[in-house]
Amino acid sequence: LAAGPPQPVAWLAPAIRRVAQRRDPRLAAELVLELLPAQALAVEGSLRYVARIAELGSYEVSLTSGRGSVRELAGGTPSEHPELVLEGPAAAFAEVAGGGAKLSSWRPPAGLRVRGRRRHVRRLFAARRAPLVLAELQLAEVTVWPGLLLLALAEAIDPAWTAEHSFTVAFAIEGQQSAVLRVQALRGRPLAVTRARSTDAPGRGDCEPDLSPQTVVRCSERGFARMLSGVELGGETIALQGDREPLQTLLAWTDEVQGVRRFGA
Repeated sequence: LAAGPPQPVAWLAPAIRRVAQRRDPRLAAELVLELLPAQALAVEGSLRYVARIAELGSYEVSLTSGRGSVRELAGGTPSEHPELVLEGPAAAFAEVAGGGAKLSSWRPPAGLRVRGRRRHVRRLFAARRAPLVLAELQLAEVTVWPGLLLLALAEAIDPAWTAEHSFTVAFAIEGQQSAVLRVQALRGRPLAVTRARSTDAPGRGDCEPDLSPQTVVRCSERGFARMLSGVELGGETIALQGDREPLQTLLAWTDEVQGVRRFGA
């Protein structure tokens, strides 16, 4: 079903921090890195800065004409003098990547060290005042690995919502990083997100009993991203195998977190 215009909700930055604190700080850092190019949609003009993320290393971020790019810096040194340098752990980059920054002043979030002219700092953080909407990733042609999006959403979903539910949905995703990802709801616990071994196939009897999926969704990386963000599929095919209800429940939770309203919902 197509989605109506989302009401932006500042869910992504808190979710990034919780992934860093409760799950895996390196995965939180990878999510930050993959989200940074989307800043190009909001930053006025061009901006080039260095992001030194403690868990990953140093990267140059270039934002211009509505498009962004990230490249790893060999030796940690940019070829030209950057306009800004941002340094800190993944959790400190949460608002830089996910938006929703509260800017009563130009000061950056706690734990994030910033070097550069104040006007450039203001430009960057003003662009991140509004929460990032996942649908915007399609406009910016930014691809985020599905497992990272699922981890963030799993941290954003209130475990109380799962109190009356027990199911596993498997996403068999084809793309540059093909994978089988399982999302498990288990009666009041936080959602679990796991990646199947490459030898596993969804629905096979050799899977652990509590991870045998009631629902298998087969799609491309692009189709997955569009389905999760609630936009039109744009020609992508979503193949469903098994019980439809667990997927509908999971999407209802992710819609609630994001402030997405699907037509007919």
